[in-house]
This record gives sequence, structure tokens and C-alpha cells, in this order.
Amino acid sequence: MPTMYLMRSTVCGLLVGLGVGALSAPAVLAQTKVQAVTNPQERQPEQVWDFTKRTREASLPRIVAGVWVPDWATQPDSCVLLLHCRHSLSAPQPTPYKQTPFRFTASGATVTLDADNRFLFITPFADPVILRAYRGRKLVFTYRFRVFLLPPPTVVCTLSNADQRLEQLPLTDRTVSLKAQPNQMLAVFLPDDARYRVSQAEISLRRANEPVGAPIQVVVAPDQTTHADIGLGPLGAEARAGDELLIRVSKLQRKAANDEIEEVSFNQQYTIPLR
Repeated sequence: MPTMYLMRSTVCGLLVGLGVGALSAPAVLAQTKVQAVTNPQERQPEQVWDFTKRTREASLPRIVAGVWVPDWATQPDSCVLLLHCRHSLSAPQPTPYKQTPFRFTASGATVTLDADNRFLFITPFADPVILRAYRGRKLVFTYRFRVFLLPPPTVVCTLSNADQRLEQLPLTDRTVSLKAQPNQMLAVFLPDDARYRVSQAEISLRRANEPVGAPIQVVVAPDQTTHADIGLGPLGAEARAGDELLIRVSKLQRKAANDEIEEVSFNQQYTIPLR
């Protein structure tokens, strides 16, 4: 398990008090979309989330029943969101009889209130996200979330039977596996939003830094759910010991918590030597 820094804020909870006395024992509505409002300061985030950096507050997080609960009064910058990811926040407690329930509005995000399970689901599409809570027409609190880009995944390229020489097992009988692995902390905090795969790549044979033969174009079908395993038959006849495979990965896909597919720009190349 990775070291838990203050940035565990991706699963932060709304406190009953939130540092404001008027918030004790509020009510929540039935599951519904929270009203969206515009914010002229909305923009696309530019900074990538770095879980190794603490926020300005030096205090450590408080963990209650496995959920990170910030003190909103003293840690105003401690809760951050990741772009196009669904974050579950614990909603306020039910209210005493006849007390006016909370009404929420939000900018920079789609927000769904699930009163039965006492969750607010926030999916940001801009930075910042402004969440406001009203009781009747009275504004009870406003909270501003910073929004960050997702940390990039890592692509792992594996040649089957890589320890064997070509004369023992020719390249025509081998495959290359391309797997996109999410950032470790993203996979811990938001596993449903950390599902990646390689969707477009090119595999070529290179000898003395010169291409040999025609490259293999890899395009993964939209309905394919597994990682790409590519046969190397088209390159096998030309391969010799001392050559290397050059793999250029140009596109990834991410499956979000709502099962929508997001295209992810990517441009990395990898080499695998042949024996």
C-alpha cells in the first residue's frame, strides 16, 4: 500500500459540522442532479495531480471508517478533484422533522445527490468546481475545489518468450503484449476511473537503427475489453539476432466510472532487443 499523503482528498467527506454551526443535522434530498450554474472563471486544468506533494496545510488527515475526513475550517485547500473522474463525498446527516432540507448548486462539475446512501457524486469538467449549499434562499456554505489532470499511465511492452533465442523460437511464433497501467495512487483512490488500455500503436523491426520491412499497425477494436496481444508473424521472416523491435504507442483509452470511453493522447516509444 502506498504512503498516504494529505492528497487522499480524492475521497474526502462532507462533515456534519464543516466548521460552521449552521450545518449541524441538515437534510438531504432524494437522488437528483444538482443544479448547474456558470462560473466565468472556469477553465481547463493545466496542472497534473502529484500525490507526492503536500498541500499548504501541514496537518495530517483524519481517517474515519476508512474514509478521509478533512477539517474544512482549517484545511481549505486539502480537497482536490481529478478531471472527468467521479468522486464520492459523504452527504450531510438527515435533519430533524420539518427542518428545511439543503439545496445544492454547482459550477464546473456534474453533481448527483444520492440521499438514500448519503453520497454526493462529483465529476468535474473544469477548474475550479464551486459547490454551494442553500437552506431555502439562504446560502449556508460555499466550497471551492481545485481540479487537476490525471497522472499519466505507464505502458508496459512484453515480448513472449523473450529469454529464448530466435533459432529456438522464431519471431513468427511470438506475440507482444501492450498493457497500460494506471498511476498507483489513482488506482487506489479511484479504481473505477483508472481503467486504461492501448488503442493505437505501431510495431516495426529495426536493424542498425534502420527500419526493416513494413511495420505492423495496431488498432484495437472499440468493443475489445482485453489488453492488446499482437502477433509478430509479418516481421518474423526478416528478423535476425541483434535486431530490435521498435514500438510506438500513439493513443490510449480510459474507461471512466460511468463506463464512457475517453481518448487519451500518448506518444511514447519502446525498444525490445532480439537474441
